[in-house]
Amino acid sequence: MILNFKSADSVQAAKRLIVKSNIGDKNEKLHSLPEAFMLLIKGVGKENLDNLCKELKIYYPELTEDECYDLTQGKGQIFENNSNVVANVIFNCANNCLSQGKHMGNNEIAGGKII
Repeated sequence: MILNFKSADSVQAAKRLIVKSNIGDKNEKLHSLPEAFMLLIKGVGKENLDNLCKELKIYYPELTEDECYDLTQGKGQIFENNSNVVANVIFNCANNCLSQGKHMGNNEIAGGKII
């Protein structure tokens, strides 16, 4: 999945879809918007989240971009210790990207190919 949403409306629609899909089964947990967003980006490659990782470095300047990417995947000591706080930060960073007119990640052209 590539998260090159054209607008904040696309992200909101995707998040509502995840939340709505869980309403039908009473045994399933409803997700907050940050939790739903974390589900959306789970398994998305680093190259598709590089702008999001750069935004995360503003909040976590001590981390490398690789470590910031790990946060987006629910990994690392910081995430394990504060998963709700980190999910909220990631969600806010995603909204910051969109408000600046950026995608979550950049498609790069190298050697005449889009990778």
